[in-house]
Amino acid sequence: MAESGAGDPAIDPAIDLVIAVHSPERPVERAVSSALAGPVDGPPVRVTVVCHDLDPAIVAARLGALADDARVRLLAHGDGIRSPSGPFNAGLDAATGEWVAIMGSDDELEAGALAAWHARARAMGADIVLPRIVRRDAAGRDATVATPPARPGRRTRLDGVRDRLSYRSAPLGLLRRALVGATRFGGGLSQGEDVLFSARLWFSGATIALADGPAYVVHDDARDRVTLTARPLATTLAFIDEVLDDRWFRALPEASRDALGAKLLRINVLGEFVNRPDPGQWSSGERDALARLVRSIRAAAPSAIETMSIADRRLLDALPSDSGADARRLLALARARRAYGRPATLLTRSPRRVLAREAPLRMMAASFARRSR
Repeated sequence: MAESGAGDPAIDPAIDLVIAVHSPERPVERAVSSALAGPVDGPPVRVTVVCHDLDPAIVAARLGALADDARVRLLAHGDGIRSPSGPFNAGLDAATGEWVAIMGSDDELEAGALAAWHARARAMGADIVLPRIVRRDAAGRDATVATPPARPGRRTRLDGVRDRLSYRSAPLGLLRRALVGATRFGGGLSQGEDVLFSARLWFSGATIALADGPAYVVHDDARDRVTLTARPLATTLAFIDEVLDDRWFRALPEASRDALGAKLLRINVLGEFVNRPDPGQWSSGERDALARLVRSIRAAAPSAIETMSIADRRLLDALPSDSGADARRLLALARARRAYGRPATLLTRSPRRVLAREAPLRMMAASFARRSR
């Protein structure tokens, strides 16, 4: 039964939490039990476990006594697509609470997280609450994820551009269901399915607040995550085309498009060099596929590239297969762009952009301030 007298969460939840599970090997019981570990006077919570191409009986066996909890329901969802989009969308479709949240089956919430986020939303009159995110490795070591790198001291009424919300790609936290409306995750995308979904929320004009209490914990001990599976770049980064081709994105003000474009370049395009450290992974076809995406981003968000560091620009210039740089040179440039603190990683080509909001100096300062909280 509900931990609160405010209603039966089986039929009247305040918060609908959706967990998508794709494999019987996932510790979904850890995720579910952490979501239910709230105070007795907290908001009624219902946890919907969406069994993706998986027999619910198998998940129920994994959950044990949790499967019989009135606050837990199992939904079957079969689509044969190796993407978290389908099960998350199915869970959102089934939600009825005032608030919704999503969660990976590998992850967990610190004790009382949902109640704390709910209290924060009510106190701030917020539509979205963005909690701390912590990454926990297999040895139990924690590292704070410093996103979004918001303006120092800014805690509520965050702005999509000024508070760099694009860097929070995943909509982890508490979302007012009426705000989410019919917005859903990109169909069939194996990675980045949450980028456009999140961006629509960040740039919606909603009241968005940060929360410093109990965190969302991302566990890095599941090596079969859908988003960790190596694929061709055209598949891995297909979500970039989805964003750039979307009518909503094309109608955004230039400043918003540039903010999102800068994130796509810095994190998604250049981040692929961290994911692919072997020269053999950089065939001419893969390089040209990435170069095409850079051209598409520049066309949609012309000023975004101007806020990249000198080291970033050197790498982007060398990216096309006909640039004259071989794969080893490309990876050397990728290592150089991560040698943070050197002038080439701190400065932009144009002196006029050195202190731009998305340029390295202000980005690093904001990230440091966020991490130190």
